[in-house]
Amino acid sequence: MIGIGMRHIGNGLKKGKAQGTINPDDCLAKTDGFDADGFAVPGMTVYQHCLGTGLVACGLKAIYPYLEAKGFFPEGFQLIAALHDVGKIYPHFQKQIISNLPPESRIERSKRLGLDDKVLDTAPHHSVVSQAALKGLMGKSIAEIEGAHHGTITAVTPAPDSPIAGGKPWQDARLKLVAQLEAVFGSSIPSEMPPHLVDFILGLVIVSDWISSSVSLSDLLKEGDSVFVERVARAGFHRHSYRRGLSFKDIFGFEMRPEQALLSDMVAGPGVYVLEAGMGSGKTEAALYCAYRILSDGHGEGLYFALPTAVTSREIYKRVIPFLGRILLDDVEAKLVFSGSTLDNIVFSGKFSEPGWFDSRKRLILAPFGVGTIDQALMSVIAVRHSAVRAFGLAGKVVILDEVHSYDSYTSNLINRLVAELRNLGATVIILSATLRTSSRQALLGIPDAQSLSGDYPSVTALDESGKVSCAGLQEKSDRIVLLEHEEDYGTAIDKAIDEASNGKYVLWIENTVEEAQTVYRVVAARCFAICEVGLLHSRFTGKDRRAKERKYVQMFGKEEWVARLSGSGCILIGTQVLEQSLDIDADVLFTRLAPADMIFQRIGRLWRHDHPERSGKAVCHLVHPPLQSVEVDPHVLGPSASVYEPFILYMSLRALGGRTELVIPRDIRPILEEVYDDVFDCSSMPQIKDLRMKLDEHRTKLDALANRVQAKSGHPLPDEHVGTRFSELDTIKVLILSRIDIASGRLWLADGSRLDLYTADTPESRASISYALQESMFNVPSSHIPDLPAIPSAVMQLLADFVYVGHAGAEDSLVIMLTSQESGRLADVYGNELSDVAYSPDVGYAGRKRRTNC
Repeated sequence: MIGIGMRHIGNGLKKGKAQGTINPDDCLAKTDGFDADGFAVPGMTVYQHCLGTGLVACGLKAIYPYLEAKGFFPEGFQLIAALHDVGKIYPHFQKQIISNLPPESRIERSKRLGLDDKVLDTAPHHSVVSQAALKGLMGKSIAEIEGAHHGTITAVTPAPDSPIAGGKPWQDARLKLVAQLEAVFGSSIPSEMPPHLVDFILGLVIVSDWISSSVSLSDLLKEGDSVFVERVARAGFHRHSYRRGLSFKDIFGFEMRPEQALLSDMVAGPGVYVLEAGMGSGKTEAALYCAYRILSDGHGEGLYFALPTAVTSREIYKRVIPFLGRILLDDVEAKLVFSGSTLDNIVFSGKFSEPGWFDSRKRLILAPFGVGTIDQALMSVIAVRHSAVRAFGLAGKVVILDEVHSYDSYTSNLINRLVAELRNLGATVIILSATLRTSSRQALLGIPDAQSLSGDYPSVTALDESGKVSCAGLQEKSDRIVLLEHEEDYGTAIDKAIDEASNGKYVLWIENTVEEAQTVYRVVAARCFAICEVGLLHSRFTGKDRRAKERKYVQMFGKEEWVARLSGSGCILIGTQVLEQSLDIDADVLFTRLAPADMIFQRIGRLWRHDHPERSGKAVCHLVHPPLQSVEVDPHVLGPSASVYEPFILYMSLRALGGRTELVIPRDIRPILEEVYDDVFDCSSMPQIKDLRMKLDEHRTKLDALANRVQAKSGHPLPDEHVGTRFSELDTIKVLILSRIDIASGRLWLADGSRLDLYTADTPESRASISYALQESMFNVPSSHIPDLPAIPSAVMQLLADFVYVGHAGAEDSLVIMLTSQESGRLADVYGNELSDVAYSPDVGYAGRKRRTNC
């Protein structure tokens, strides 16, 4: 089908037409730039572009043999792709496209098409006309694919020969084009398709359209129809070759641990696999090795590793790159995939002047190998524009979902839907968690009851392609004991942390809010001056400062620095939840504020993470919390933590942990979690706790309803930024920290004093480096912690607009700019007026009090 030849590049219909008829050959699909006088240059006709899109679809099919074998390219798929733009044979569209042509050409084309000067106020988009033109010819799902190829689904379309669509002559012309394309690609087409296949084919159509649109008329006339398939390869779509028969040790350099062998033994082919194992047990390597086996056996089309945050994505990306280098026979550039990562990929690859085809926001997930946030995958199942592109990008891949315990019920609901959709899309899903409840495992697998699920821990649960569930547990467990000390007095806990550091220990202190972490830091840093190192890490540092801190403390608390730790002074690292995941931190002692039990276990995973023979005794976790009885009388004693986590879950976690003086890891993980999340716990005798439970149930009901609502794929999808994959009642604003702005010269000075010359940035390298430097000078802050600021001058916004997203004036997502003094750390507005109660420093980050609001 690909080798159709030059004979189809021509217009395909005889010149001339009967009175009142429209010749499709006179209808343009595109223009190709502008001439010296500023007029548009005519590009391909609608037929030529539609033909090219069908050929691109054929080229893409050749890249995905696994998906082809699974039936994802039904007969007629290339015709479906080709028919997407028949709606461009439509007077309104033709008026638009020829309006920029030179006057003589514009007049001549208007005459041939019988176009008048009348402008319709409510003309539908050409994709709607495509859907209208085809809905009587083929099944509803096929017509809707053609109507949705620009990302918006239309429920109501005009009659195909209605005046608004041009009347009968224009519909006749569209039908002539359909006949032309059927002559090339055949007329067989499915009458209807299941929803997952609709998503896949729609994604295929959109991607094929994007690629074929990169071909100009001159390219086509010069190279023939082979240019379309050549563009598939140039975009980066290739079949990849794997080294066969590699062992786990060949890839990672060490022998399998028992937990890793457990997963390896269970993975027999495509399916869904849930690995539950303790923190630091090597789940990442276990999942990657199984991904290698599946891909090298020809049962998949690529890899997507999904994590909770951009920070954790960057950390895992560093481990995936060498993994790919060891298993692939060809060179492949894996992509970071999260909001704003396009610039990361361009800067990291060094390809400033010629970014790859995948290096745009909606295309990143199409790359064969990616590491990014789970949000990008979730966009395949929620009502955003081009959700089908994400579905196409994930189809057939091995998708690893890490840290799945980290999400609220809203996101968990979406993840359950995602896993089901990935199964339909031929993907293999590997789910990793240290702290997963039985009910969550059941929901992820989509099975009706939990009776078939093992209670073992560590364990692997497998759901194969036929729907059969099997479980296996690790019989010989390497349990370790962690002593649990309860600290009900905050001051005493700080004394103990300082004593431990004074004795050379590396201490980790984790709080639940940035403000609490900053408070602890100030107290400890003041008392530990000249005694030991004290550090702080949270989310309100600029990207540059945060990454510098991560590098420093990951190295200090890492395995390779053990000898230096033995001979040096101690250290106290204070932080928030950013310390829980993916950072390879090995603490001697842990202090943690009360959090949900699953988060407590995650934090304990940073404690004695590596085996060191010099350590003696047992690891100690100090749990900082109010007395249980105080919470039962007045839950407000939970403090700011209750604004981060559900108060009822905090109470249940304290109830489950409060009477324990030690934890046996991993043996105690599952029973404690089942106790904390017990849906039938009787709290009727405790009015305050009963009220917390009722509020939790109401909140969960609300989140479930919201999650179900955003999954709807009918109506008008919203832009990505308007549909959240995480639920939060806390609005955040992006803050850019600078030290000086000079509009006249187009210069900015960053917080560290370095200068950016925006007006003279005339190369891709210089523009990308400026954008990256500005991005690295930003962070998000709750809007409630931003002082009242005057409007930023439009000249400043215009200066920045070509380099970073500045939002719209007055909109919630608008950028906020603050100026910092390197000497004092005080912040000022963009005019230089000092702001009260806010500051920024590389040591403490952004510090600002919550604004009072008038009710």
